[in-house]
Formats: sequence, C-alpha cells, structure tokens
Amino acid sequence: MADPAQSLAEPVRLVIWDLDETFWHGTLTEGGITARQSAIKAVAQLARRGIVSSICSKNNSSMVRNELVKLRCWRYFVFPDISWESKGPRLAAQIAAMQLRPQSVLFIDDNPLNRAEALRFVPGLQVADCDIVDRLLDDPRLAGKPDPEMTRLAQYRVLSKRHQAIKTENFGSNEDFLRDSQITVTIDQEIKGQLDRAIELINRTNQLNFTRRRLPEDIEAAREQLREQLSDFRVVAGLISVQDRYGDYGVAGFYMIKRGTDRKPDLWHFCFSCRILGMGVESWVYRWLNRPEMPQVSGTASDPAHDAREIDWITLRQTDEIVDAAQVPKLDYVVARGACEMRAISQYLRPFCGEMIEEVNRYVDGINVPANAAILASQAITGFPPQAIEAMLNFGFVEQDFHSILAAPPACQSAVWILGTASETTYLFSHRETGILMPLVLNVFEPPPPGPLPFTDTTGLTSERAAYLRQNFDYAGRSSSNLLKDSLELIFRHAPKQVKIFVVLSNEQIFSDEAGWIPARAAIARNAMICDLIKEKHQVEAIVPSHFMDEIELKSMQKLNHFNRLVYYRIFQHILARLPAE
Repeated sequence: MADPAQSLAEPVRLVIWDLDETFWHGTLTEGGITARQSAIKAVAQLARRGIVSSICSKNNSSMVRNELVKLRCWRYFVFPDISWESKGPRLAAQIAAMQLRPQSVLFIDDNPLNRAEALRFVPGLQVADCDIVDRLLDDPRLAGKPDPEMTRLAQYRVLSKRHQAIKTENFGSNEDFLRDSQITVTIDQEIKGQLDRAIELINRTNQLNFTRRRLPEDIEAAREQLREQLSDFRVVAGLISVQDRYGDYGVAGFYMIKRGTDRKPDLWHFCFSCRILGMGVESWVYRWLNRPEMPQVSGTASDPAHDAREIDWITLRQTDEIVDAAQVPKLDYVVARGACEMRAISQYLRPFCGEMIEEVNRYVDGINVPANAAILASQAITGFPPQAIEAMLNFGFVEQDFHSILAAPPACQSAVWILGTASETTYLFSHRETGILMPLVLNVFEPPPPGPLPFTDTTGLTSERAAYLRQNFDYAGRSSSNLLKDSLELIFRHAPKQVKIFVVLSNEQIFSDEAGWIPARAAIARNAMICDLIKEKHQVEAIVPSHFMDEIELKSMQKLNHFNRLVYYRIFQHILARLPAE
C-alpha cells in the first residue's frame, strides 16, 4: 500500500545518497564492503528517467571514487560531496549549488541522526532510510520521464564543472566569472518539435517562472492548449537554449508574448530552468524582448524587470534558420505600417533596430480608424489643411493620425519600412471644404453610391457621429487601386535611399470546406498593380504571404489575412536575410 505522505510529496528530481550501509553494505574505510545491486541499478535507471544522483557521505574521497569506478557507476553522480564534515551544511550547499528546491530532493541515509540534521539545515527536504533502496524504482515520486540519452545528467555535469570553476579559479567578482564563461543564448521560434519541453518549463519551473500560468496536467490537453495559444497571429514565442565554455545547458527557457490592438505586449509565459540561475539569462531575454508587461508574481529567485546590471556577458547566437545577427547591421529604425498583424512582424525585428515605430489601425470609441491607410501617409507628405484637421479631430481622429514617419523620415545609415496593404479596402469620405479624403472602416455590407451619406445605424457609428459625418463630408466610394498606386508612388519617392521597403501583399485566396479555394479578386488585382508598380524600383520588394505557408497552413486560416505566427516569423527571416551584411 502506498505511503500517503509519498502521494502528497513533490516529484523527485535529485537523489542524494549516503554510501556506507546505504548505497553498499559495510563501511569502506574499515575494509570489506558488498555491492548493493539494487542501488547500482537504481542510479542507472533514474538517470534514464531524467532524475540525477549525488553523494553526501562521511568518507575518504579517493577511496570512494575508486570503488564507484570499479562498480561502473561513478559516471551517474554529479556534485559529489565526500568529506568528514557534518552533513547538514554540506547538503544545504549541494542543493543550492544545483539550484533546486529542497522539496524536489530526496536524501537517503541509514542514520536517523543524519536525517534529522538534514531536515534541520534543509527544511522541506524529503528524507528516507536505507530500506527504500530496494523499492526506489517503484516509488511514484521517482517516476520521472523518459530520458534515454541521459541529457539531464549531462546538463548537470556541465553545471558541476561550472561550479567547480567558481570555487577553484580566481575571479575578481561574479560578473568577471560570468564574462569569462562565454555565455551564449539561442532563441528558436520553431516550437512544434519541442512542445513537450515548453510544457515542462511552464508547468514544472517555479523559482524562475515569472507568470505561473500553467497548462493542464494531462499531457494531451496541455499540448492542445499550447498549440492553440501558439496559433494566434498576435503571439510571439520562443525556446531559449543556453551554452557556455563549460558545456550545453539545453533548452532552458520559454517565452510567449501576446499583442493586443492598442496595449503594450503582455508576457503570457516567461519561465526558465533553475540550471541557469545566476547567469542573468532571464534579465537579458527580458531586455531583448523590449521589456513587455509582466505580471507581479511572488517567490521568484530574481527580478528581471528591476535588474539594474549591465549584462554584457551574454551573446545572442542565432539558429541556422536565420542569418547570423553579427552579419546584420544594426538598423537605425524600423517602421511597421499596416493593419494590426504588422505587429506580429515588428516584434521579431525589435532586437535589430534602435527604434521600432508602429503605425497601425486602432479603435476609438467603437470606430475602426485605419491610421495605416496609404492615403493618410500620402496626405501627411503633402500636408493637411487646418480645416480638414479640425473636422477630422471633431469626428474622432487624433493628432497622430495626421503625421507619419514616412512623411518626415529621419536621416539614417540603414532603416526598413514594412508596409502592409491588407486593409486598403476602406470607405473614403471627402471633406466638403478642402477635398481631403478621410478613410474609415464601417460595418457596411452593400457599398452605397457616391454622394450624400446614406448610411443608417448599421454602420456602427453613434447617431452624433453619423450626423456630424453627414454635415461635413460626402461619401467618395471605396479606396481604389489607382488611389493606392498614387499614394504608394508618393511614399516611395519620399523614402531616403538608405531605406529598404518591403510591401506585404494581401492573401489572394481562402479555403472553405464547402466551396474549396475561393479567390479574393480585389486582392488579386491590387497585388498585380503593386507588383507592376515596384518592378523597376530596386529599393522596394513585395512579400507574398502565401510563399511562406504550406497548404495545411493556408487551409487552416480563419481570416483572409490573419496567419499562423510562424508565417510572420518566416517573413521576418526573409526580411533579415535580405538586408546587406556588415
């Protein structure tokens, strides 16, 4: 029958072994010990479950090593502590060095006095006498998870080498040691192949889990929920691997950011393995992500949002999928102008530019204001008459809508403009006094004829706004390809030669189970016009979204121009690869 205390205890991640009369029968220094085969089998099998073993023994260090080498099990132990000193302080130091919580550690010792001392120095530690050894592999706390390559053991060997270097080498400060460690971070947005590792980090990390938003314990339910979260086009996510001169710590972190329409991005998941505690990785990643909003969570081992250190000891090492960051010039600025999905691209480019400028559509009191419309940028270049500004302000626009970085681009060595065209199907209203065109997105399914405004309450406007619109504006039809062409021409002519422009075209088809592939005829015509416009402009390049999607991704789209987050990541990869190397 299972011990009720065991069922309430945390899963064990580390077993610390006493040796004499525990791991083997007899006392080594008194001569004559007998191997305990169940213990030898246990350390090997635990390593293949991702559970590591260590030693805390009052003994002769060289004799212990020789004996364990003969028993062919020395390689399964990390952070061994073998001396004649009291065990309590040594256990506390071991667990701290391995950066684990005592609640996830099991200490096995035949001596009840040693177990009592251990609990005094390490509250929360799980302890057991030597009787547990023969049934250790059947204990539910030590079920672990399959790790046939013993990668977790290898990672703790790396941590052990690093810890030994701290003790034996002479460094002026901890920062000096970190600089000497040559720490590199790799960030991989292709998460599908390591979904279970992301789930493990989300659900099992505590000390460096800064959001504590868990997934279901059932692995299939957790996979389904995480896949759903990752499929949102507003989401940016990545797995973080860490290496240094001592070895490879493997995938040691995960982040997921959610972007809203008008708010600062939120960190939904931000969690790291305790193996990298003290390296400053979490603070470095938080800054690399441009300090998104992070919930207040108590009990974490560090505070990335308020870490004042200058972390100059970590280097970004890009994955093979994108060009090495060292080969990309630091952009002075990046402009992302378009619908809200432009933020999905801009988020990836933030670490590569001095300033990120987002000019995207926004919602004001129920009005969808297409601040990203090309006509607004072109009119910002030519200038808005004061009467038009006043009328549009009274309607609900804001001062920033009459300005664009495209109208007054700063001097630069290198910059990128990303212009989205998916939302260039707005309704246009002509200001009667000046003729300036005001674009709007309205809930209208049948376009009315040009002339006096005939809209009813189905537009989504309040009665006051509808009345103001009728008094001051005439309906001028939908935004046309010719108008878009003229606006883009003006924008291109106004761009400094140091700016590389990427125009993200509209998707040209969507899939329906009932009707199959449905062409978006307006988008097809608009895309053809843009491609024809830019074919002689070497400064401008068109990006066709469907080129970055497979058929499954195309068929799974919920909306014509809202894609899986990986599509935006691939577009970012393409943009980065198209920039000139330093």
